[in-house]
Amino acid sequence: MHLKFAGLGHRYSETEIWLFRQLDTIFAPRTMTAFVGPSGSGKSTLLDIAGQVLSPAEGQVFLCKDDDSLSPPVTSDFGWVLQSNTVLAGRTALDNAALGLLASGMSHRQARKRARTVLAELGLEHRLGAPVSELSGGEVQRVTIARCLLSPAPIILADEPTGQLDYASTRTVVAALRSAAEAGKIILLATHDPVVARECDRSLVIPIVNETRHHDH
Repeated sequence: MHLKFAGLGHRYSETEIWLFRQLDTIFAPRTMTAFVGPSGSGKSTLLDIAGQVLSPAEGQVFLCKDDDSLSPPVTSDFGWVLQSNTVLAGRTALDNAALGLLASGMSHRQARKRARTVLAELGLEHRLGAPVSELSGGEVQRVTIARCLLSPAPIILADEPTGQLDYASTRTVVAALRSAAEAGKIILLATHDPVVARECDRSLVIPIVNETRHHDH
């Protein structure tokens, strides 16, 4: 299954300039793509459109299935890493990471085992039992990333996933995202960090206002 952008364009009203338009591209499983550009250029907007949170001014988003059929994606196709972290303040890092697995019907023991493994990959093995209220902002960010990586969703959308992290933690998170991609997921992330962008398979530079300004590396 692939994710396809077909002629995507967006502006907020008829009187404002286009953030991007005429965007045609396909995202394959086992790849990481960075949306890059200055603040306000539309990176997060493009993620919202990809994830069906926002409707584009023009064009469509499709899932291309193995039989070449096209269909619109649905909410369950996406796992999100947001700039504003959403966690249960009274629960531990391990509980928060395992939350999605428990909701899907996995046993408590198995969910915690898988969550423990991913949290360790993200450098939080020493914080498993800590309430999230006692974690730093960067640690909470890694907990939410762990929860997303544990999701069965085939596509991960990450908005500045390393924005609150130091260099060492950034490398750890990028490695975990790469591991998820190698396991078959499609990773799309918005970032202003050139270190993160370089670790991706390609970069999509925003704004894209016509074909001559569509830089896809």
